[in-house]
Amino acid sequence: MAMEDVACSAVAQALQRFAAYIGTLPPAAPRVLPSSSSSSAAPANCVVVEIHVKVRWLIRMLAWVRATLDDAEEMKTTDEPVRVWLRELEGVADAAEDVLDELRYEARRLGLMEDCGWAPGSIMGDAIGEPMFRQVHSFSSTTPPDEAFAFLCSVERRIEQIVSNFMEIEKPVKTQLLEYTNEQLHVGTTMSAGRATGFMVQEQQTFGRKRDLEEVKKFLFSYAESSGSSDTDDVAVMAIVGMGGLGKTTLAQLAYDDDEVKQYFELKSWISLSENLDIIHLTRAILHSLNPLTSGLSELDPLHRELQKALNGKSFLLVLDDAWRVEDLNSNFWRLFTAPLRDRSADTKVIITSRDRNVSDVAERVSTYDLPGLEDEDCLKLFTKHAFQGRDPQFYPNLMATGEKITRKCKGVPLVAKTLGGLLQNTDSKEWNNILDREHWNTTVQGNPIMPILELSYQHLPAHLKRCFRFFSVFPRGCSFHRDQIIRMWMAHGYVKAKRRELMEDVSNRYLDDLLSRSFLQKSKKSEGYEKFWMHDLMHDLARWVSEDECCSVEVYKSSRIIQEHTRHLSIVTHLTFSTESTLPSVLVPEPASSLRTLLAICWPFSSTEVLNGMIPRMKHLRVLDLGGRPFCGEPQFSESLGSIATLKYLRYLALEMQKIPPSISIMGVHPKLPNTISSLLNLRYLMHKGYRGNDVSVEYPVGIGRLTDLESMPGFHVNPKHDSAKLGELKELNNIKGSFAITGLHNLADVDEAKKACLDKKRNITSLCLKWDFWNKDSPSIDDQMLESLKPSPKLGSLSIWSFRGPSCPSWLGDPSFSKLRTVALRNCRNLASLPPIGQLPSLKSLHIGGPRGVEYIGDDFFFGGFPQLEELTLCSMDNWKSWCGARAHKGECPKLERLSITRCKNLESLSLTNLGAVKVLDIRFCHKLRCLSGSLQLSQLPCVQKIHIEEIYRVWRIGLDLCSSASSEPSLENPSLELHEVGQQEAVYVLGECSYIRQLLVKRCPELRISSDSLQLWKVTSLQGIVVKHTHGVAHAYGSFSPGGTETLETSFLSLVTVDLFEASALLNEFFHIRRLAICLCANLTSLPLAELHALEHLEISECPQFQLLNVEHLPPTLRVLCIQGHPCVTEQCSRHQRPRLRHVLPSEKGEDKNLYLMFRNVQDARKAATGFCCTVNPIIHTWELEWDCCANHSSSAETVAEEALDRLFADLDGCYGIHSVTKLVIRGFTGSWFPSWSETPFFDRVSSVSLLQCSNCEILPPLGQQPSLEELYVEGAARLERVGHEFFGAAGFWQRSHSFQHLKTLQFCDMPVWVVWGGTKEGDFPSLCKLTLKLCPRLRALPHLPPTLKELEVEACDELISLCNCRNPTLTSACVSYRLPTSAYMV
Repeated sequence: MAMEDVACSAVAQALQRFAAYIGTLPPAAPRVLPSSSSSSAAPANCVVVEIHVKVRWLIRMLAWVRATLDDAEEMKTTDEPVRVWLRELEGVADAAEDVLDELRYEARRLGLMEDCGWAPGSIMGDAIGEPMFRQVHSFSSTTPPDEAFAFLCSVERRIEQIVSNFMEIEKPVKTQLLEYTNEQLHVGTTMSAGRATGFMVQEQQTFGRKRDLEEVKKFLFSYAESSGSSDTDDVAVMAIVGMGGLGKTTLAQLAYDDDEVKQYFELKSWISLSENLDIIHLTRAILHSLNPLTSGLSELDPLHRELQKALNGKSFLLVLDDAWRVEDLNSNFWRLFTAPLRDRSADTKVIITSRDRNVSDVAERVSTYDLPGLEDEDCLKLFTKHAFQGRDPQFYPNLMATGEKITRKCKGVPLVAKTLGGLLQNTDSKEWNNILDREHWNTTVQGNPIMPILELSYQHLPAHLKRCFRFFSVFPRGCSFHRDQIIRMWMAHGYVKAKRRELMEDVSNRYLDDLLSRSFLQKSKKSEGYEKFWMHDLMHDLARWVSEDECCSVEVYKSSRIIQEHTRHLSIVTHLTFSTESTLPSVLVPEPASSLRTLLAICWPFSSTEVLNGMIPRMKHLRVLDLGGRPFCGEPQFSESLGSIATLKYLRYLALEMQKIPPSISIMGVHPKLPNTISSLLNLRYLMHKGYRGNDVSVEYPVGIGRLTDLESMPGFHVNPKHDSAKLGELKELNNIKGSFAITGLHNLADVDEAKKACLDKKRNITSLCLKWDFWNKDSPSIDDQMLESLKPSPKLGSLSIWSFRGPSCPSWLGDPSFSKLRTVALRNCRNLASLPPIGQLPSLKSLHIGGPRGVEYIGDDFFFGGFPQLEELTLCSMDNWKSWCGARAHKGECPKLERLSITRCKNLESLSLTNLGAVKVLDIRFCHKLRCLSGSLQLSQLPCVQKIHIEEIYRVWRIGLDLCSSASSEPSLENPSLELHEVGQQEAVYVLGECSYIRQLLVKRCPELRISSDSLQLWKVTSLQGIVVKHTHGVAHAYGSFSPGGTETLETSFLSLVTVDLFEASALLNEFFHIRRLAICLCANLTSLPLAELHALEHLEISECPQFQLLNVEHLPPTLRVLCIQGHPCVTEQCSRHQRPRLRHVLPSEKGEDKNLYLMFRNVQDARKAATGFCCTVNPIIHTWELEWDCCANHSSSAETVAEEALDRLFADLDGCYGIHSVTKLVIRGFTGSWFPSWSETPFFDRVSSVSLLQCSNCEILPPLGQQPSLEELYVEGAARLERVGHEFFGAAGFWQRSHSFQHLKTLQFCDMPVWVVWGGTKEGDFPSLCKLTLKLCPRLRALPHLPPTLKELEVEACDELISLCNCRNPTLTSACVSYRLPTSAYMV
């Protein structure tokens, strides 16, 4: 029922009661009657009839005024006379509502109405034959009837005055526009509000949208998902959603004009929607963009045919920009509009930009992209671009500092940054600071285009949402609010229009969700279980822009803003530390404040009692008073401060907050008490009350609270035996309470009759009820059973919670099937219960929690009577004497839907039958110390649908966890089931593994008795196992691996790592997981050997710090091995008989104290990335020698050269983050098959290397740039069979003259076995300043030596034919060195 209808009903009822009461007026009251009256009753009744007629007229006038104001909301009214006229109409409407509310208020105050709440009725009752006056036998009022008659006479005079004021309002000429129909108004709005857009990006440079553009392009290029693989033929759509000015159109333009998008789509079309949602017009526009010659068609069918012909299976991109009227863009419209586009053989994509998130409901295949704001850095770039206009911002550091603060206020909105940058194109720092310091800097600048653009969003709202949106401007900027808080304030003001059979709360929630979907609000994370919202600063400024002086928020510590007379909603913000009461906002409120309907006191100091008492009496017409930001503890001082609220006869919403009462105080029996003046607020509907940190609390109510029969929301009721507190029976007439309600302190109730008087069964709108006794009270009075029996709630109850009940049995009504809507039942700390309640017959029960019944030893058939047909969650806890459970019976269909079973702190439970609980998905068992996880006690095999098992602290088990849900979602998934065993005995582990053989991940921790090598464990039976982690079990410190299930196939990423594992456990793991590709063994002190030859898929082997390990013959390694890494062991090489080159022969145990080396061998490497990945993470920091070898007998493929170069490049590139390699001083590279080496100068690792050996690098054509290495002292190059020239690149510089002296510390240099080496160039004077020994062997074609330093003491030349003949004749520097020649027999001697 609509609020106006409800108000009319209540007024009609009040007048009927007045008429009946005044009918008893005695003759002794001639002072208030007309002089011609001969009797008292007749004139009184005549007056009431006249008032009734005038009230009906007043209601009709009020309806007309409200309709006129609603019509005015549909159009933008800027003419001042019209706005004054509307303001006057608003004042008349307020006065009329005050009279109607006061009639009901006085009727209840005088005790004339027993229940004049929100019962349906009709003000036109007498018109349809219902008598106007009913015979009333008794009244509770002690007020003389003549006083009631005098009040009615005053009401009559006020009605006449209101009507007179209404008739005197002069209607401006321009108000004729308000008489237009809605369709005409929409046409006018369409003509003015539309915004034409095009696909050309207006900005030459955009900032911060690269990632967003990639997301859009990812959608556009996803052909496979959009074509044949889809189950629907609907067109794929991406909706770019966000508030105005955020850059939705710009992002769409960037995607539309992107080069890759142009190449991908053969046809493109850009359509600006605005409000034009005519299918023919849109189809013609698309067709015209593709073929202008067809624009003359006007019928839909030929347009569709031409469009289908134009597309003809081609890829097509359609952008629909600026969609406003999303409610008209429904699924039927969409199916008809996209009919020519649904060609499954072509790739068609649609992009829609809109401020309304409901656009995602248009089609089946819509991906919504919520466009975020710009980062502060990008926002600053955009701002400075428009502010400095090509000037260098670095020349204006002061302005840049101010600009950074300004852009932070832009909150990432590009339109704001761009506009402000355009406004601040001068370099006047004073003006920049003025803009920064303005309270509403982005709305008050002259010529600012931001608000008009955002105002388009506001103008497209329906009238009821406009009013609701404007109300948000009463809150201070940045304030967050709860859903219930906002919708109840709206309802208190009459903003919510509900149709018959609609609940006001449902309509209010729909309003809020509508504003949220249109981006007027933002949803924040839930706080303390409540859904919270906030408003972007830009939207908050828009709300203030359109509300003008209707709403006002004053921050006292900033300004002393004077409130306008016609301001309706006011919030006053101070600080708790505000010290001077004299400057508090009492001086700001006009006298009288007759227009004010809302007052929010936010962060008021407790000492402002006098100010509060001074303000409230001037605000007699308040509908909403929120003191939630003013903390108090219920002290007498607070009661005094609320004494003035008794005058607020129209108040419908009152919010209080007990911030200083922690939960511990409530447990000790101290509850806040509301002041007595609360009982005078007879029109109050919503009493909002939060306790410590926002928690719900129960309060002590004053005597007379039962008169507030309109109350729909109120805090819990705490029973207090004191005489100045309300008794429980005062709840009798409060039958409009909705939602959650609690009654606490029931241990204080000494009379069962009080429980009966509460009449909980008549409160049909309570959905959740909590009944609570004191947990610490050990007494068990005999009336507890009767008391709970008398507190029978309404059968419409949805949730019931009973705390600390002291009786031995539950009430008879608890299992009554008439409670058909009861979904949740919780019995907590009910310690005296001797048996569980038979509530299995409740047809809708989904969740049952039973805690604390100490008398229960067995759970049998009685508990399951009825079968729990809908039960999904069962929790049993703190049942100290419970020993066993017989389980459900399948033939009776018990618990067919039970999905979650939780059993906690049942210390004597020995067996738990899980028979016939096949629907259970979650099993949670904790702190049941006698329960064993074995087949006789816990039958896990009876749970075929289980998704999660959590067992903690039972016999010989610390924790067992089974999880079949993916980490990214709580939905059940068989993709990655995992099992955790933590401090579990051997028998229990074997049993659980046998029951969970389908797991893919296994984690074993701190199980000292568990042996992986045990035959009973039988890991091989877990055929689906893909990952294992073992920590601190028998013989294993740490082992982990990932592999393919059962060895049926070899995964690319399969590996096994063993850290401090003994021989038996390591062998057992390798026998189980022989199909791994990577194996790492580390810190295994007693490990001597492993069956490596049986690992038929092994590609990567790492052995580190295993001092006893030895590999007697490398030939025993598996042929699949690609990379061998040995750390901390001496590696012995031998001469290869095939290639006559050294290669690894065997690995010996390491001796204590000797230098550690690192050996890395590559064999038949096909993938350089895989070969070099993960090497650095295991290197020990004490390594001194690093040997890299390419197996000369294996690396012979055609791509070996390229793969080797890439592998070495990747290997060196990863050394920056490898701290363990930094201690290496000697580097040996043997058998490298690449033609060039990567640049070493960029790798800091080589700064410490003092010795480098490049051996048998037969394909090498260019030596690495080693000349600038600071620590290099020894260099050996051998077997570079293809090297012809040593040039400037060898010296570490790009040019001869640009470089400094090379090889500063090199002392020994050797070149050997280089048959085609001819030229040694690139040296200059000053190179090799420390060189002492130079050796040249088997370099027959080398013709000359470079300039050699005077420090050279030894030159050894062997088999260098051409060099010898030239040296003796032309190199005088050799005279100072000891020269040794070894010549072949055919050499020519001079």
